[in-house]
Amino acid sequence: MRSKTVPGKFLPRVNFPKAAAIFLIVLTTAASFAAAARPNNYIYPTLAADGVTSDDLALAAAARACNAAGTKLVLPAGQILLTGVATITLDHCAMVGAGDPAGDRTGPYGTTILLTSTDVKPFILETGWQVSGINFYWPNQTTGKTLYPPLFSDGGKGHGFDHGVIDNIVIVNAYDGMTTTPGGGSGDVKISNSTMWAYHHLFNLTNTGDSWALSNNRFTPGPLLNICSFSSECEAAINEANHVNALFHITAGGTVTLVVHSTETFSWRYGILIDSGAVLGASIFDVAWDGMGTLIDSSSGGFYAFQNNFTGSMSECGIVVFGGTSTGSTPCFNLGPGSGLFIYDFRTDGSRGSWVVGAGGNTVVIDNVHLANIGTANDGRNYFIVSFAAPTNSLTVRNSTFGGLPSNSHVHGINIGTNTMGNTIIQNCVFNFMNSSITGVTNNQVMLTGSTSFNTNPGGRSVDLRGTGNMVYVGNFWDVAPKALLPIVSN
Repeated sequence: MRSKTVPGKFLPRVNFPKAAAIFLIVLTTAASFAAAARPNNYIYPTLAADGVTSDDLALAAAARACNAAGTKLVLPAGQILLTGVATITLDHCAMVGAGDPAGDRTGPYGTTILLTSTDVKPFILETGWQVSGINFYWPNQTTGKTLYPPLFSDGGKGHGFDHGVIDNIVIVNAYDGMTTTPGGGSGDVKISNSTMWAYHHLFNLTNTGDSWALSNNRFTPGPLLNICSFSSECEAAINEANHVNALFHITAGGTVTLVVHSTETFSWRYGILIDSGAVLGASIFDVAWDGMGTLIDSSSGGFYAFQNNFTGSMSECGIVVFGGTSTGSTPCFNLGPGSGLFIYDFRTDGSRGSWVVGAGGNTVVIDNVHLANIGTANDGRNYFIVSFAAPTNSLTVRNSTFGGLPSNSHVHGINIGTNTMGNTIIQNCVFNFMNSSITGVTNNQVMLTGSTSFNTNPGGRSVDLRGTGNMVYVGNFWDVAPKALLPIVSN
């Protein structure tokens, strides 16, 4: 049996055996695909699957037959090369590979689709589709800079990404993963048991309608790093991607709703990047975040709605660099005007920079959060647990512990800024190794009860609250006496 070498630097030389004849049917046209379907009505296309011969036309014809029959398209094991001769559309069709996606392994098994075209969309997903048991790999993408079309695109306005299922697939080194058309509308998509990563953005979403549900997934370049044997060139390409890429890129055009559970991530500049004119609302995130620069960024003018629930855990926020120290003192949550944040039951190592930064008009609730420390960049700049840069904010913080650094006098707790409308509630919180715990100016009410500071840095402040507002102040303990308190209306 001849060995087939796949173009590209990172995929090792592998030998995929031809699928046994019992699993193949010789079909020549879309009509013959439908007519010659097995008794179970499945379509079994004849493909070269050798990694050298283009299978575009044969697979596109098989997909058309599958769409017409509303059945399953069963792909053989091997390497299916798509060069851009045709686009494959799935509409009421389930495209199923041989299973056993490679994950972090490589070897002569499973179904791998190789993609080489830089201008033709490989797949369009419309309604009632399924994709499972397949590896997707771009053999010529060696630097991360080649702009390939998205792996999966919708069918245009009002057509696509409706009632779809993705299960048990691997996206190894896409440029973009899935992209919806602005104004198109799509929803009821379920993605599970899959490993995915992209140099640019994995999900470009707008106007998704019914929620997308994602569970038991890994979003990581792990398979790529294993394929390229952690070469310096490969790590450099991933490091560059980590300065720009996003797991969820929410684009202008309508509201996106996501439900994400039992999922782990690694190696992204942004977890959720929201463009101006875009809205993420009514969503739930319960995720183990790791190797992230910023978890949520709506600073360009997008809107992260307050009714989103955010829980889970994460490592320290900061741009990941393989083989070196993390760079970039990026905030974990960078909220644009009007965005809100409801975060609870969350555990984190903290951030190299600030943790929550608000641009104004923000509503933030933090409940039962343990944050180990912030400001580990230790570069002489001031960093905050929470900092509002503009007025009109509402802040509630309860039952949480926040840490700074013994060696850094530039680490601060909560700075409410100049609060002209919203109220501030801080209850049962612990501030450790901070230069200041709670500061700001307000003409409204502050409720400060049951909170404590320890190890306040020499010369630091525990509480410094000024303005024309007033406060409820009960049961607090500060290791350094407050510098200024608002008029107390209850004690």
